[in-house]
Amino acid sequence: MSSRPCDDRFRDLEAILQKSSSGPESRLGDPIANLVTQLGVTLFDRLSTKKPQLTLEGRKVLAEAKSVAHGTDNVRAKVKACSAA
Repeated sequence: MSSRPCDDRFRDLEAILQKSSSGPESRLGDPIANLVTQLGVTLFDRLSTKKPQLTLEGRKVLAEAKSVAHGTDNVRAKVKACSAA
């Protein structure tokens, strides 16, 4: 099991999904590929386009990944502000 925080995986996922032309799930690193397996969704349409494109589920996962990463940033900033006070 990875010691990386979950939000880091969502950041990785966000970066990869935003660069969807870089390749389908099979090219993702192990932690991200495991997350894709756990989610049980197909993130890329590789059949109807030349370049992999995000599926509807992929776009939803991307939106949620952004939300998680942003929320984590806010929590970290608040904790840091409390620690500095």
